[in-house]
Amino acid sequence: MNINWSKKITLEPYRALYDSDATINLIFGGRDSGKTYALPQILTNKAIKYPKARVMLIRKNLNTVKPSMYDAFTNFFEDSGLEAIQTNTKTPLEIKFINGSDFLGRGCDDPFKIKSTTNPSDAWIEEATDITEDDFDVILTTLRSQVAPVQIWLTFNPEVDKNGKSWIRERFFKDFTDKDFEEKIYNKEYNFDIDVSGSEEKIKVKCIHTTCDINPYSDKSRIAIYDSYREINVNKYNVWRLGKWGRKEIKSPFAWAFNTDMIKEWELDYTMDIDISFDFNNAPCTATISQQDHNRTFKRFWREIRLGTTDNHSNVYDVCERIRRLLPDGAYIRVTGDSSGRNDSAMVRGNADAFEIIRRELNVSSQRVWTPKKQPTHLDSYNEFNDALQLRDVTFDPSMKYLIEDLQQVEYRNKNILKKEAEAKGMGHLLDCARYDVNTFFY
Repeated sequence: MNINWSKKITLEPYRALYDSDATINLIFGGRDSGKTYALPQILTNKAIKYPKARVMLIRKNLNTVKPSMYDAFTNFFEDSGLEAIQTNTKTPLEIKFINGSDFLGRGCDDPFKIKSTTNPSDAWIEEATDITEDDFDVILTTLRSQVAPVQIWLTFNPEVDKNGKSWIRERFFKDFTDKDFEEKIYNKEYNFDIDVSGSEEKIKVKCIHTTCDINPYSDKSRIAIYDSYREINVNKYNVWRLGKWGRKEIKSPFAWAFNTDMIKEWELDYTMDIDISFDFNNAPCTATISQQDHNRTFKRFWREIRLGTTDNHSNVYDVCERIRRLLPDGAYIRVTGDSSGRNDSAMVRGNADAFEIIRRELNVSSQRVWTPKKQPTHLDSYNEFNDALQLRDVTFDPSMKYLIEDLQQVEYRNKNILKKEAEAKGMGHLLDCARYDVNTFFY
């Protein structure tokens, strides 16, 4: 397959990627900088150069691959007259070339499909800040090829979480100061090596940072919109316009009435009732510990328990053991939680339901266990929880990092908590505990 290919079809800052010998290529910056247009050109060239190369097109969720990455390729082929290099495919997210190279859509919501892909040479991860570091390691260790150099390509806007953290920044730029980014990374090409633990080997990394200033095809009205954020939202301006590290914007948070002034340290009063609310999963199994006064003028969330991962499951016995370590014997405990705890199948061992096991493990009388017949609806929880935040004195101890993250990051839309999206990021479980607590004891 002989095709005359000119690098000039690609915007100038990205042309260095044609000759990249880096294993890891980080392509990031502001919006409208042409990243999503450049990668189909770079990877198509590689697929032509190396027959039988296999490229995975990856996003956090598979259903977002087609309208972004897959369509970017098909549009590029159509605009460039390259339809003839393709052959028929059986799956809707596969592009196969006549020389045997192919592109396969994959999502991190189905890691088995990634791990079972045969001999992929490359992976392009779009919106790479959406995936987890574990997702990245699964992808990186899946790459293997005898026909083409193995490479991984990450494109993203440099957004961090509520704590100012990003696994990408922590992993690849942990020793970089803000000054280093200004001098070495922003608006430049930068190459460096990272160490391999326990080995003298190095992994080559290439960074390309760009903004809309390098893209002559950027819509001027869109650039004007980005520029306007300099006065009204400096975080958006830094991320979208300048391509600098900044906080990801949450458009519709479930806990919209929450603010950081509600994060306060305090100590339990052991002469008062202590409320414990459970969410019965095994990856993780969670609970919150809180306290309120008799007239419900205040609610204090004090501690969270979060045990278990997809690789190392946990259960309610483990959570109860942790609670016993935190609370003294004879504490006045009240219990509620997920209505699924009424099912025998919620447990790993034994023949009782979850609430019966909690009653025994924590030595709580049956009169102090509130067993819900059904879950509160998401709409009811949304109204109840935000009413409580607005109308009463509700605080959260700073040790409750997972619950606080849920309050800031979990989204709500069309009368529903976006649970699938939250749980894909390991979030939402402590929020469930808190909303069951408010529904049962406080509201």
